[in-house]
Amino acid sequence: MCLEFRRVLFRSRDAQELGADVGPRSHRLLAVRRALGRPQLIGSDRHITQGGVCIESMEWDEHAETLSGVVKLVGGNATKLTLFVPMQYDLDKVEADGATVMSSSLHTDGTATLTLLRETSGSSTFRFHLPLA
Repeated sequence: MCLEFRRVLFRSRDAQELGADVGPRSHRLLAVRRALGRPQLIGSDRHITQGGVCIESMEWDEHAETLSGVVKLVGGNATKLTLFVPMQYDLDKVEADGATVMSSSLHTDGTATLTLLRETSGSSTFRFHLPLA
C-alpha cells in the first residue's frame, strides 16, 4: 500500500506494482508500507518521513481492537494521520489526550484520517477503536 506525501492520496491497496508519472523538474514522494492485514498507520502530513519523525510509538491491541500511539505535535499546527483500515473493520471512536481532535473520518478508499491540534509543542496520545464490522 502507498500514500502520497502532502497530497494525502491513497494510491494502492492490493497492487503488486505501482506507477506514477513524474513531470520534468518535479517530484513525488510516496510512503510504501507492507500490508499487515489489520488497521495500521500509513503516513502523516507532518514530515516527509511519513511518521518517522513525529510518531514516537504505535501499538495494535487485537483484543481491544484499538490502534494507539504517541505523536509529537508542533504547537498551533494541525497534523493529519492517515490509517489503512481493511474492509472487515469499522471506525467506532477516536480519542486523543493532550490534543484537540479537529476531525476524524473513515473514507471509501479504505483509509481513515485523524487531524490533531495542540496549542503548544509536545507529545499527545491517540486511540482509534476499530471493531470488526
